[in-house]
Amino acid sequence: MPTTISIGFIPSLPSVQIHAALQSMGAVSVPWLPAALSFYELPVTYSPSACALYTNAHVYGMDAASGAAVMVLGPRPGESVLDLCCCPGAKLCLMADLMLGRGRLTGEL
Repeated sequence: MPTTISIGFIPSLPSVQIHAALQSMGAVSVPWLPAALSFYELPVTYSPSACALYTNAHVYGMDAASGAAVMVLGPRPGESVLDLCCCPGAKLCLMADLMLGRGRLTGEL
């Protein structure tokens, strides 16, 4: 099963540069998630810890199914969201990105 990673909505590098670097290592966009969520599958033989984009926090690991759950919820700026299953917190981070830092997020383990 391939590892999936996501590019945050407020990347620390230009997103064009991140997309190009991911494609050069053989990562492919997850076809069943909206392109706006920027989910990529790494090649099966590629470890995220070997990826400079990952170790430098330009992308983060997240299961694509978790991204789909956030997409279905569709949090918007200004809303309040309670995540009762937030460990380790990647869905919460994606929701914060989608909410553009405006609103209220609470996570419980």
